[in-house]
Amino acid sequence: IAEFAGRLGTLLVTLVAALVTGCGGQPKSKVDLQEQLQVLDIGDASAKADALAAIATLKEAAAPAVPKLLELLKDSDALVVQLSAYALGEIGEPAKSAVPQLRETMRGSRDSGTVNSCLNAIRAIDPNAPESNVQLPNVRTE
Repeated sequence: IAEFAGRLGTLLVTLVAALVTGCGGQPKSKVDLQEQLQVLDIGDASAKADALAAIATLKEAAAPAVPKLLELLKDSDALVVQLSAYALGEIGEPAKSAVPQLRETMRGSRDSGTVNSCLNAIRAIDPNAPESNVQLPNVRTE
């Protein structure tokens, strides 16, 4: 059940990002990184989730957001943590400095969605990382 919940959490993170970007994977409107970073400073969890999903659409261009995304890996809201990890993964190699914090967040979490999000981010940032070879068990549905 825990593994299913984790995969469901990862799916939720992906769906939130899809809602912000639209079905084609392109932002619905031009994303202003500085504006989104301000939302991360003052917004509630829902506003932060929207801002994080928007930031993720910027890919490598969102590299200046890495320090703020690292802070949000310690947020009390699991969805904010998961979307922060997702955004770091979407930034890719320019977010390589985030890998140690992603590992720490992954190891310290009991939330399987957070663990999956961090693991996926590490894989996206550094395909040669040891975590890239980790296989999570399949969930059986009967």
